[in-house]
Amino acid sequence: YHVASARFHKQFVLASFKEIPDRNTAELFSKKAIQVRREDLVELPEGRYYIFDIIGLEVQDTMGNVLGTVTDVLQPGANDVYVVSKDGEPDQL
Repeated sequence: YHVASARFHKQFVLASFKEIPDRNTAELFSKKAIQVRREDLVELPEGRYYIFDIIGLEVQDTMGNVLGTVTDVLQPGANDVYVVSKDGEPDQL
């Protein structure tokens, strides 16, 4: 499928596709996972990042000590929660 347009709505991206002509057809795809090529992604404002760009980053404290690696980002509500994992230690949130 080819992206015709995309825009943010609350915490979601609403997208339309050239091959999906109407709302009834689109509802067949509701709540389905999709993959989008990086070059087709909506450009984010400065200081905003896609979750897949954050997962795998190393986390350090202000002294430069490695706390672990971001392994997940939970989205329970108002704020994102980063899960930081380090071998042999409990995960940190």
